[in-house]
Amino acid sequence: MSLGVEIVPYIPAPEGILAHAPEGTITDYVDTAESKGKFAPDPLISEGSDGKPVFAEMAFRASGRSREQARLFYEQGLKETRLVNARRWHEVQCQHLSGEISKAEAIMVGLETVRKQNALCRALEREERCPAPNPFLLESLDSRIRALRPDVEAVLELAATASERELALVEVLKQIRKQDRKARGWKLKAQRQVACGLFGKQYDAEKCGRVYFRHFRCHNRYCPVCGPYVHQKLVAKYLGLEKPIAEFLAGHPSYRLHILDITAIKRGERMPSPEDVRKFKVDVKKLIERVNRHVAEKFGLPYSKQLTGYLYCLEFGFDNNNLHCHGVLLSPYIEQEWLSQRWREIRNDGSLRVLIAEAYSFDAAIKHALEYTGKYAAPDAERAFELELAFAGCRRVDGLGWFFNRLPKEDIEADLRCPCGDSECFLKPNRELGWQPLSYFEERGISDLDEVRERGSPSRQKDGGSWVN
Repeated sequence: MSLGVEIVPYIPAPEGILAHAPEGTITDYVDTAESKGKFAPDPLISEGSDGKPVFAEMAFRASGRSREQARLFYEQGLKETRLVNARRWHEVQCQHLSGEISKAEAIMVGLETVRKQNALCRALEREERCPAPNPFLLESLDSRIRALRPDVEAVLELAATASERELALVEVLKQIRKQDRKARGWKLKAQRQVACGLFGKQYDAEKCGRVYFRHFRCHNRYCPVCGPYVHQKLVAKYLGLEKPIAEFLAGHPSYRLHILDITAIKRGERMPSPEDVRKFKVDVKKLIERVNRHVAEKFGLPYSKQLTGYLYCLEFGFDNNNLHCHGVLLSPYIEQEWLSQRWREIRNDGSLRVLIAEAYSFDAAIKHALEYTGKYAAPDAERAFELELAFAGCRRVDGLGWFFNRLPKEDIEADLRCPCGDSECFLKPNRELGWQPLSYFEERGISDLDEVRERGSPSRQKDGGSWVN
């Protein structure tokens, strides 16, 4: 398929600074704020003067499939940006005076500060209720709350003087801001997609002097480049639940691990919308709540969301629109007929297919639940875009009840430890160097950190005492 895009040269720039294209070839690169996030290689796709995507020359080192997905993502972002601009023009600029708009925008921004202060207050209250509160954390939280207080008081005073018309405008601006973030999200997804696997960031060992690099990964759900890596990391993460689940089952002999798959009835050939997917997730949650009540009644226990646990992954069938989920249920024995009847009542659209069976092992259950995260390679870019569009704003993998917030904390320290074998030698990202094309590391003989760790052997030392990788 022809991408129908303009090509501009790629000029590396320091991290967080945009590369510049020849004057007149690009009307609007993604703004600097978007480029300063954690996904920070220089933008490789932008909007041209004709309103179509423009690829930097560097982007053509990516596969045609990756570029085509990026183009579709970016075009969706452009489409939603135009809708945002149109709404702002018709509902804000055409109907309100500049003074009203400025005041409403100030209130909207100030309310974010109020929200932050409220969150800090809740954290402070939780820590104060702990059996052994951390005095350093309490002091830190209290200090941050006091620092925000003047701004909070100022915005509350401003809101108190606002008219109903201005307060209504604040709500409109909130909605527009939310839509704008969504549009920017599509553009960022496009930037990550086309940059995936083209860049690396250098990591320097603080003690032994070794130097490594790590690939930039987009972590998009259907990326043909880093899909296998994301799947392996996800499975490894949830396999960390093996010990907690074993301890739970040892203390609850009536409980078992079950495979539980739930399906929504297919309605025509239309791909379900994000709203349809969110409705499905809400209904799954309702089903598990009914399971909890069923278990409470059966065993004479007080109701609790923790009586059972459900870990599941959303997916569609290969090249079709059959929305369903594969999951692991931690519970006593539940009759399939009872589950099917409850699911039929909740959906009220003819859906009734539910499959439950005892799992052979913990490992097999987790891999069953997450197997579709390994089916990252949609047959083409259009299908990948359809799936991304359906899952927009939705978590594919989710945990309910006992599984909620149960994952072991990630060992960040282990991830930053140098593979040289010295437990006190840590790696530090070279932020001054920023993201560089892979050719930079190839020319200097710098090794891929992930490959070195997989081999389990450190890099060799070059004559003269400096490390070469």
